[in-house]
Amino acid sequence: MLSEINLIKSRVDFIKDTRQKLSQVEHLIGESYRANETFLDKTITSVLRKKYTNKLIQASVMVLFLYANNTVSLLLTKRSEKLNDHAGEICFPGGRWAPEDKSLTYTAFRETHEEIGVNKERIEVIGFLKSIPTLTGYLIHPVVGVLDSDSSIAIDPSEVDSYFLAPLSFFLDTNNKKKKLHHIKSIKIPVYEYQFEDYRIWGATAAIISSLCKTLILNS
Repeated sequence: MLSEINLIKSRVDFIKDTRQKLSQVEHLIGESYRANETFLDKTITSVLRKKYTNKLIQASVMVLFLYANNTVSLLLTKRSEKLNDHAGEICFPGGRWAPEDKSLTYTAFRETHEEIGVNKERIEVIGFLKSIPTLTGYLIHPVVGVLDSDSSIAIDPSEVDSYFLAPLSFFLDTNNKKKKLHHIKSIKIPVYEYQFEDYRIWGATAAIISSLCKTLILNS
């Protein structure tokens, strides 16, 4: 059920409408950490401020919309079980900024191509979400784009096990967002979580999705 926002029938209108709701200010390399307490719990922001301040590792992800058959979906990936960090978790294509990357948007494009084989020419960037700090020491800068519906996906099995599409309407339904307590170094941390079919979406990815949904609803 979708009551908070009306999804536009036309792909062109959807892009135009969504672009107006998102920030058009591109993330800058080395951007200082400013916690967004509208979607991060105060416990998390307090821990981050004490632990990291401005020492967070810069990273960016590509939050991809796919518009097909009058349905708007988000493209998500399942990380390879062979990876050392966050193996098997659900995430957006992306990764850490590299010194040769000329911008954080470039990082998101590069990582998207490496992980799912999509060239930047197939993606229309329509805006940016506020950065998400993580308890693992990263500052994630979400770039929002629309993927051509006829794009082919070719995952890199060394990094990605699989990908799937989840309707935006699922995440806009607040009944599907849960807040659960996780114990991290004796601290109880409230973390957002979505259960879509067999996929558990939590942590930074769930925080980015929550931020996206609040941005779309509040700016409607």
